[in-house]
Amino acid sequence: MISVIITAHNQAPFIGECLESFLKDPAKKEIIVVDDNSQDDTEQVVNKYPVKYYKVKYNNADKSRNYGFNKSKGQFIQHFDGDDYLTGELLTESRKFLIDNNLDFCYSPFSMTFPLKMSRLPTNEIEFNPDLLKLQSEINTIGMVRREYWRKWDPKLHCQEDWDFWLSVTKNTTNGARLPKRLWEYRIHDFQKSDKKMINSAERNKDRLYVRKKHNLPDFSKIDFSLIIMVSREVYLSRLLDWVEKCSIDKKNTHLIIVDHTKSNYAFRKFNEQLGKWATIRIKKVYGKRLAVANPIRWRRIAGNLNLGLKMVTTKYYGVLEDDTIPDDRDVYNKLIKTLKNGNDIALVEAVEIARQSQPGINASHIGAWDIIERNGKMITAVSKTPPSDLGIEQISGSGFYCYVGRIEAVRRINYITTIYKGISGGPDILFAKILTDFGWKCFIDWSLNCTHLQVEPDGSILEFHPNSYEIIIRKKPFRRKYD
Repeated sequence: MISVIITAHNQAPFIGECLESFLKDPAKKEIIVVDDNSQDDTEQVVNKYPVKYYKVKYNNADKSRNYGFNKSKGQFIQHFDGDDYLTGELLTESRKFLIDNNLDFCYSPFSMTFPLKMSRLPTNEIEFNPDLLKLQSEINTIGMVRREYWRKWDPKLHCQEDWDFWLSVTKNTTNGARLPKRLWEYRIHDFQKSDKKMINSAERNKDRLYVRKKHNLPDFSKIDFSLIIMVSREVYLSRLLDWVEKCSIDKKNTHLIIVDHTKSNYAFRKFNEQLGKWATIRIKKVYGKRLAVANPIRWRRIAGNLNLGLKMVTTKYYGVLEDDTIPDDRDVYNKLIKTLKNGNDIALVEAVEIARQSQPGINASHIGAWDIIERNGKMITAVSKTPPSDLGIEQISGSGFYCYVGRIEAVRRINYITTIYKGISGGPDILFAKILTDFGWKCFIDWSLNCTHLQVEPDGSILEFHPNSYEIIIRKKPFRRKYD
């Protein structure tokens, strides 16, 4: 049996829809509602349904969750909030997923709904990763766990309680996974009890520090910058590692994040050799079948790898560098960060693209910036821009993944969205620009900073472009180290 523990405080307008969505689920269950000192009609609404109702006066959601567990009898525990609701058979799907895969816990992706704006935002697209969980909250309050692995909720916390709970659970088992289906909705509304405290950054940071100390996690609060490097092709690694080693980033004040999708352990080993030069380094090896270059698949791989890196950022600012991109200025990230001081969300450099296969008379093109044009509300077109005559900083619609910096709060506002837009002509860069445009990011490009977007010839040699000389150079295939 599944014990569903629903906590509520002044949720009369929403809890009816919540309970009806659970009662539609055919799974064998008991539904326990813990009403924490509601002053509205929550009790009257709940009593219309065949559920167990308890009224408490804790004024503390975590104490209410613990109380509900003590009243439960099920082998599986499912927590839920009274203002959210199911969009599918969460209980049936979760129980089957746990049993079929011999798991100890699981959780479902969800969508955030904004009723006043009539909008939905898909979230929680990243697979479960215990390393990510140690950096920041990775799983929402909503999840199913076997009774023997359930742990008490900490009533000292005003926020970050979900992070604390799952850290406690995973001390005993990391045998969990994310469901492949989105099965519930997280509702954003004006009646949420915790709104004032959740938007209080001082309170949030205090609770984060408390959780880190409680679980003996590393504290990155004094580190200013995170650099995310996405590595998927081994041929570029020698040049990439050389640039990273010689760049002017304050390495003792930088959190280096490597998302490694290569077949070999070359990137993993090489970056580990540089561990002492950085404040901290974390490498995520993405295992699995090597993906084809077909555009729709490649879009998802790039977006997914970038999201995986962003999820590990705990600093105010972050930078991104693709493995096939070499910035011309070794001080590029320090210069780009300065453009964020005025509240801008993202700052980029101009990129120079080289065709994937060299041809006689080929011309390199500037693709560091995009304008986005919508035709009939469907067709998305990218327009390449040329640098202004003064080579200054200019606001644009968006740009590619190549080389940029951003504020992590801007990313969290859109909850690491990985929407795949239909009708887009172009590559992942157009998708990226479209996301920036849709969510109103303030995006700037510094035309005085350049990077080279490398390409590989069929024979394995690297085709690159030097912006200052406008000369195309073909370099021979780099020497492969014996452990590559």
